[in-house]
Amino acid sequence: MPDAASHPQSRSATANRDAAAADLAAPTASLADTRPRPRWAGGTLYPQPYLWYVFLSSMDVVFTWLILQAGGREVNAIADWILRSHDVRGIILLKFILLAFVVVVCEIVGRHNHATGLKLARWAVAISAFPVLVGAFHLLQLVLSTAEE
Repeated sequence: MPDAASHPQSRSATANRDAAAADLAAPTASLADTRPRPRWAGGTLYPQPYLWYVFLSSMDVVFTWLILQAGGREVNAIADWILRSHDVRGIILLKFILLAFVVVVCEIVGRHNHATGLKLARWAVAISAFPVLVGAFHLLQLVLSTAEE
């Protein structure tokens, strides 16, 4: 007597069931990228903007240090006070605290409203890009002026 697995109709039903389970287990990239994650999901909501935010914040510290080493000054009054009080380590600590604060705010807001949290994260990147661009411009001017001498 043949078993149920050798019956052609049983094999196709098993194959269909296995294929359907595989489809459910592997979400498509487009859905995974656009669908808001539930509040209880682990990980961060906006890893790509956070990566840029960390990169730009780091570049701001590096450019500030380079400009200060070349005889420049800090134009941000709060950062200038921290520099005078705690040197570059204080600025690094300030950047780290601000960075953590912004990420936490984006995560809290994003878990309630995904689109608004993403906008905040993108604004953080845009705002962080401004001092980096200004610093890069000052460093370029410095390099060009020393090259002429």
